Amino acid sequence: MTKLPTVPGYLRPGQPQGGRTPLALLVPCRPCGVWHRHGAGTMDGPYYKPGDLTHRVAHCPRPVDSYEWVRVQAEPFDPRWMRNRRRAFSVITEAYPWPA
Repeated sequence: MTKLPTVPGYLRPGQPQGGRTPLALLVPCRPCGVWHRHGAGTMDGPYYKPGDLTHRVAHCPRPVDSYEWVRVQAEPFDPRWMRNRRRAFSVITEAYPWPA
C-alpha cells in the first residue's frame, strides 16, 4: 500500500464577531482545485497550533486517494493564493507554491 502525502494547512483569522476573532483552517486540495475550509476555533482558543496533524476526511469529500493528513503550518496564509468565487469554493491560484 502506498503511503499518501501530508499536505499543509494554514490558519487564517476571520472578521471579529462579538469580541472574538474566528479562525479557519484552509487546506489546498489539488484534486478539487479549491481551498477546503474548516472551523479552527478562535484566536483566543484555537483548535490547532503549528505542527499539529489533522485527518483530511474532515476537509475533503473525495475518496482518500490523494492525501490523508493535514499538517498545520506556522507560516501565515497569503491572500494571493486564493480567488473567491461567488457561491462557490475559493479557487487555488497560480501563486500558491505547491509542495513537491
